Amino acid sequence: MIILKTDTEIEYIRRAGNLVTAVHQKIASSLTPGTKLSHLALLIDDIYRQQQAEPVFVLTDRSGRKCRMAACLSLNNQIGTPVDSEQMLQSGDVLNLDTGCRHEGWCADGAWSYAVGEVDGERENLLNGLRQTFDQLTELLVCGQSWNRISHVIGEYVKKSGFRLIPEIVGHGIGRELHEDPQLSWNLEPSDCVDSVVMRAGMVFAVECGLTTGCGLLQPLPDGGWKTYDGASCVHGELTFAMTERGIDVLAGRIV
Repeated sequence: MIILKTDTEIEYIRRAGNLVTAVHQKIASSLTPGTKLSHLALLIDDIYRQQQAEPVFVLTDRSGRKCRMAACLSLNNQIGTPVDSEQMLQSGDVLNLDTGCRHEGWCADGAWSYAVGEVDGERENLLNGLRQTFDQLTELLVCGQSWNRISHVIGEYVKKSGFRLIPEIVGHGIGRELHEDPQLSWNLEPSDCVDSVVMRAGMVFAVECGLTTGCGLLQPLPDGGWKTYDGASCVHGELTFAMTERGIDVLAGRIV
């Protein structure tokens, strides 16, 4: 069931979203080659801790034990991975940052990909493709529009741009919980109308996608997260936003 949010509730989500955006701003300004991913994770923890926000990502380790983490920090062909304490940034890397928190009882979530130093042409094109895809997406998100049509249009746009959507990376509703109804999948057809979500004022979503230059398939990593099946680079974007009669109101996410 999709839970519509009041204006007051949306403002609470925005306050959580401001912290998510602050994390992205901090990390984007800290991408120096030689920096350990564990150092970036500490910067993220500090921002949330200072504002009494709690991490909302849950990792299940090999023994089945669950633990909370503030962010996934993944490099190049990986996505949604826990922090490798020994891994360091190198010039030419792409960092995929996904982070979320619960603040004053409400959640926000946001992902974006960043170049470390100068990246090669393929990775630069991929980063530009992510930005352009989200530009297209935000124009399509208007009240009365069906998600199936949005998904189809974006899928065609990505394909013509020479990339592939990663099917496992999907959006979702968000509010009191990190993941609420509905799931916003990709590669849908406009004719698949039975279960299509129609945009309405008061809906709040974290719309999320992954792009790659490869085949689009992922394989799980032993300690959590995924890597691309063929080793191709990938990027990851996600915005938390509210639907309004005037269009979307971005509550957390991209800063570039």
